[in-house]
Amino acid sequence: MSHIHIPDGILPLWLWVLGYILIGIFFIIEAFYIKKSQKQAKFSLISIMAALMLLTMSIPIPFPVPYHINLSVLTGIILGPTLAFFAIFTSNLLLVFIAHGGITVIGLNTLVIGIEASLGYYAFKFLYKKTDKIFFSAFTATFFALIISTFLTIGIVYAGTHNFSTFSNSHCSNKGVHQEKLSVHNEKHLDNEQIEQQKHNKTEEKFNIKRFLSLMFIFGLIGWILESSLTGFIVSYIKRVKPDILHKFEKEKDIEKIKNENS
Repeated sequence: MSHIHIPDGILPLWLWVLGYILIGIFFIIEAFYIKKSQKQAKFSLISIMAALMLLTMSIPIPFPVPYHINLSVLTGIILGPTLAFFAIFTSNLLLVFIAHGGITVIGLNTLVIGIEASLGYYAFKFLYKKTDKIFFSAFTATFFALIISTFLTIGIVYAGTHNFSTFSNSHCSNKGVHQEKLSVHNEKHLDNEQIEQQKHNKTEEKFNIKRFLSLMFIFGLIGWILESSLTGFIVSYIKRVKPDILHKFEKEKDIEKIKNENS
């Protein structure tokens, strides 16, 4: 849901470069953390989750707006908020080769979906420790993370397209100022045309934003429920057949129970 499906050349340079810079800094810091904490044993699990995300992201769901399941929160729960970023980056990189977004948005997509995975991880950790309900915790954590990441995605798209529109209008205005010098008649004519064009652009922009938000949240709600339910079922299944994957959550839950009993 929070995947940015934008081809290259649409978002402004400063925005997508910023995404790469932030992700680059994060990877440099986390590379030292992985080496220090000796988490190399989980590299095979990173590959598995990256392949699973690549598969689900490649299958579009027939909604009026583009939608696919990310399973990013599931990735966050299994790998943790740190290693999840590596799986997410790998899947986003491979998706570019099948025309699923542009190269320039890899950094932004990794950032948004990585935040989604991290929020889901911490929300699941909190809820499971408090309620001891595996499906409820996974469902609610996923639903919460998807809402936040959707807002973040909308904010990035709006910041990029709004800035691009402003730049385009400014460029046209500067070009008009140059042409104004030709004659007084052309000056008035161009001014009137530019005022009308700016009004039209503002009206069209506001309409598109409202329409975009409406579609995202109406059909997004269906997608959030679908992905949250799927994540809940998968996490519940993992607990039954491979509980050691969720060992860290079980351990913290037991510690919480001991604290409650002692108090």
